[in-house]
Amino acid sequence: MKAEAFSNNFYAAGLNGLPERITVKGKDFQLWQVLKNDFFAVTGIYLIDPQQANSAPPKVVLKMARCRSFFGLPLKWLGKLMCRHEMRMLALVKEIPNVPQIYSPYGKYGFVYNYIPGNTLDDRPCLDPAFFDELRDLLKKIHQRNIAYIDMNKRGNIIVGEDGKPRLIDFQISRHIKTSPILPALSHYIRKHLQHADIYHLCKHKRKFQPHLLTSDELATYKNRPGWIKAHRLIANPYRTIRRSILRFLHKKCFLIPDKNANPTPETDPDRYLK
Repeated sequence: MKAEAFSNNFYAAGLNGLPERITVKGKDFQLWQVLKNDFFAVTGIYLIDPQQANSAPPKVVLKMARCRSFFGLPLKWLGKLMCRHEMRMLALVKEIPNVPQIYSPYGKYGFVYNYIPGNTLDDRPCLDPAFFDELRDLLKKIHQRNIAYIDMNKRGNIIVGEDGKPRLIDFQISRHIKTSPILPALSHYIRKHLQHADIYHLCKHKRKFQPHLLTSDELATYKNRPGWIKAHRLIANPYRTIRRSILRFLHKKCFLIPDKNANPTPETDPDRYLK
């Protein structure tokens, strides 16, 4: 019991995670699969009640930001901000095809969006030769709205739809950077460099999955890693080593319980932090 209480602190909504049933817009949905349950958010797929199948989407996704404290440190406020922020980002790109479409808010910490069928790049699916060109077009449309996606490094955020077309999910850390009337040059500089990092990560993925289709310009972009990414890795790599050492210790002492109902994440997957 103590281990469970301890482990609850490492999950956005505790080990119990998402509710088994939810009611959205007067329709009932049943939890089908937990996609992830990590420190900042928990996400799962829900199926419509068969008796209401003709009046609502057959599958939806509920994403809830952190709604509990961390060993007494209040973090519910952070969860509210994260939820509102991502909903705002999705509202800004709602006219763009192939991004999540919000179905409904859910309480103070979550929102429901229409399920996007397909596989992520982590699943290593077969890719159409035009896949990364189409993904770049999708990014361009997002960038035209003064948004930097930022999370392009994660292959799990890139979905290959059933039609072979690219989709992007998870706008949790994306940023809308308008041109400031006070410091227009600075805001333009920040936006430009963050958006360039999106393109860098796209080229990195293309080099991994379709190296024979990489153009000379894309290869040059890949080789010219942005300076802030280099600086970030100088901090992130030692942090990852320390974090995994702590998680390894907690796991071996049986303090940390993985959520077996969810796909593993770095915070909760022993196969990753026991290496």
